[in-house]
Amino acid sequence: MPDYSFIDSTNKSIRRAVKSILSKDPLFWGSEFGDPSDFLGWVDAPQESLNRLSNFALSVGDLQKEFESGVLLGFGGSSLSARTLTDMYGDISGLQFSYLDSTISSQIETLEKSMNLSRTLFLVSSKSGSTFETMCLFKYFFQKVSALSDRPNIGDQFLAITDKGSPLDIVANEHGFRMVLHGYPGVGGRYSVFTPFGVFPGLLAGVPVQSVLEGALYASKSTAQNGEFVFIEDLLRFLLNGLKRDRDKLFIYTDEGLEGMGLWIEQMLAESLGKSGLGIIPVVRSDNKRSAIERHDSMVVNIRVNEESNRKLALHEYSLVIDSPFSLGFQLFTWSLITAALGKLMGVNPFDQPHVESSKKAMSVILNSESGDTEISWDEQMKSASDLITSANYRDYIGILCYLPTSDKVLQLTKVLVDRIERETELVCTLHLGPGYLHSVGQLHKGGPENARFLMIGEKFSDESLALPGETYGFTKILEAQFNGDFLALKSFKKKVTRIRFVEGIENGFLRMFQDLHF
Repeated sequence: MPDYSFIDSTNKSIRRAVKSILSKDPLFWGSEFGDPSDFLGWVDAPQESLNRLSNFALSVGDLQKEFESGVLLGFGGSSLSARTLTDMYGDISGLQFSYLDSTISSQIETLEKSMNLSRTLFLVSSKSGSTFETMCLFKYFFQKVSALSDRPNIGDQFLAITDKGSPLDIVANEHGFRMVLHGYPGVGGRYSVFTPFGVFPGLLAGVPVQSVLEGALYASKSTAQNGEFVFIEDLLRFLLNGLKRDRDKLFIYTDEGLEGMGLWIEQMLAESLGKSGLGIIPVVRSDNKRSAIERHDSMVVNIRVNEESNRKLALHEYSLVIDSPFSLGFQLFTWSLITAALGKLMGVNPFDQPHVESSKKAMSVILNSESGDTEISWDEQMKSASDLITSANYRDYIGILCYLPTSDKVLQLTKVLVDRIERETELVCTLHLGPGYLHSVGQLHKGGPENARFLMIGEKFSDESLALPGETYGFTKILEAQFNGDFLALKSFKKKVTRIRFVEGIENGFLRMFQDLHF
């Protein structure tokens, strides 16, 4: 485990970090970071969006009347920025929202069958405008809508959220999209919750966005003289001191409706800090049935709806309250702020993601290759997986990377696996659903601490049910390339990783694994 004793967590250092980020002080960042306006645009985003809110709202009413539902096609911050708002405060007066951040064919088909395609608005969301999976999903649904719709302009059912001049911006104009909303300069994808990436889907879903933005603005205007600033400093100090006490796992327990926020914080911490062999390992759980407070390598943050106030409950446990849209905005800005401060104080760049591209490159090579994957016998897979877990050291953690459909049954079975590993090894076990996790925690897996061991679970990847227009491959081939590509990328960074593939059905695969996996 890394030694974090070098971190300066004095009150003076913490106060300087928070104040310098809010004031965009270039001296704090140094010449290696360049102009703060290139990476701190999110500090002013709440005010910018408040200024534009009336313009955003002009088209919302018409869209809500015309469409029954909205589907956001996007990954990472392009999706989580919206979900963290709509999960908690989406209203019945707004569009019913779904999020698609998967290339798993059965999930795509299930969503497709659940909606009236002719009355669905598709939001294609990608900051770079070149996210491969997002553009594949767009191609698929644009073709589907074209085959069913009697609209003179199919693009009327599509809306893009992207940076100006991006490939998606160009595609949207070529296809006559209903609307294109541009991100703000100097705002990275995971920091974009207060820009159109979060704000506009929130408005469509009936979220009281003005109150959310006002809460964020209040946090951005905090000064050393008020209690809110003291809370921000205290939460930052809590995390820094946890790291310095060798507690690099952060359990995040969320109440119902706050799952999206938990995943948003997970990406913020993992992608911003997981570099140079350092990082906080977020472990998101939707309930507090099993406490991690006794663990010597963990911290706990509870995010609750019914709490009186934000407060530290114990040396390594903190409780946060979300009791209004205003408080949600305040907390989201606070986590953006303390993540940036953590990165600077840890000596890493909290605004880049240098290792994410490795999985994309490996996937592309596999996708365009004619050669197939080498089959490994079940017994060999079980031995490799068992050895991976049994050889883990104290303070290591096990990461389950699951490339299976997210049905209730699969989620139940993966939870059984996680619980068994934690119970029998006394190690922390994380669960990430592929391929979406590649755009959230993938950076941490490759650039973070060396105390990780990854068990990847997939299936046969044989039946190609969903073809892509104009391509020689479909979504099953894409998923297989992502599964194997991330395996190769992890191996290239000398990470401890192995794969299991279920070839006789998912439930049967789990049952056999529970029987044959020994640790």
